[in-house]
Amino acid sequence: MPARRNFLKSDPVEIKHIIEEFLRVALANPGIALSMFSNGNEVYKLPGGTLITRLTSIFGNKYNEKVVKIEESTDIVTMQGYIGKPEHARKTRGEQYMFVNKRFIRSPFLQHAVQTAYNELITKESYPSYFIYFDIDPTRIDINIHPTKTEIKFDDEKAIYAYLRAAVKNSLGKFSLTPSMDFEQEMGFNIPHRRRDEEVKMPTITVNPNYNPFDKENQRDFQLKDRVNKQNWETLYPSRHADNQLELQNLEAKPDEPEQRNVEMPLRTLMQLHKTYIVTAIKSGLMLVHQQYAHERVLYEHFLEKLNTRDAVMQQSLFPQQIELPAADAEVLRHLAEELKYLGFDVSDMGGNAFAFYGYPAEFTPGD
Repeated sequence: MPARRNFLKSDPVEIKHIIEEFLRVALANPGIALSMFSNGNEVYKLPGGTLITRLTSIFGNKYNEKVVKIEESTDIVTMQGYIGKPEHARKTRGEQYMFVNKRFIRSPFLQHAVQTAYNELITKESYPSYFIYFDIDPTRIDINIHPTKTEIKFDDEKAIYAYLRAAVKNSLGKFSLTPSMDFEQEMGFNIPHRRRDEEVKMPTITVNPNYNPFDKENQRDFQLKDRVNKQNWETLYPSRHADNQLELQNLEAKPDEPEQRNVEMPLRTLMQLHKTYIVTAIKSGLMLVHQQYAHERVLYEHFLEKLNTRDAVMQQSLFPQQIELPAADAEVLRHLAEELKYLGFDVSDMGGNAFAFYGYPAEFTPGD
């Protein structure tokens, strides 16, 4: 409608939203055959059937190998569906769906229950896939707490949290996806067998007889070495300490100059923290730069300039690389094909959800 037109985003963004809404309806009703077309192209043709049939129709024929079944029934709620195996965890939350009485919902509280069930099985930066269906008495929930009806309130949310977390852990354990302990094994030392002709060697240890743990100098050296994780402290810090102090004094000893909020130290004073942050001294103290975010910003500015000037340099590939994308991503790529040419990508639509890359930006590694 005209009143809503000004709030629409670009075509790729809007088609992504439409596809996401289509998938919610399709996953909530796996027994109903559904089709979707965009600009005359068939994006989805989903036959009716079981939930696992619907998942393979949407996400690929081998998707059933990436998930395990979850099933739990209590006096409060009945839960069923599928959860992803830990080795197939993703870097984004894309394939995470929860339904209550066939209605799609968002619940950070219940998402946390699933995430904690995967503790020590996946990294903190990864997210498991799941398709979980709750069947609950409608009198136990309130669906009128958000205009879009995607958030609901449970009468006993903490109990459902506990049931869900236990059900996920039970499914992971049932399919041998979690570490287990062998209680049948004798609680003793596992002594390896020795060959008949093998010489017996007495265990030895190396001791510094001059070390005094109560010596303050020894304690200080040990703490410093431990703090830098066994790096050579002498090459990391003292060789620059005096110069850095002098440079800091020089920065603050210029009252005639206008005050500068951020005065960076020379490049050689940069240090790395936890392999994640770049640390540098400024006039007001220290500045921490997140390496990955800074790198992403540099790339963003670079490609934005190429998109505006349209002067990207393309290198042609002798052997085009073919990729197959999920239907939603494939539709977005079709909408972005023209812009990608300005960035240096030569992409050809091979039909279906397959694409071939014939050229790349000059700074790219072929095949990456």
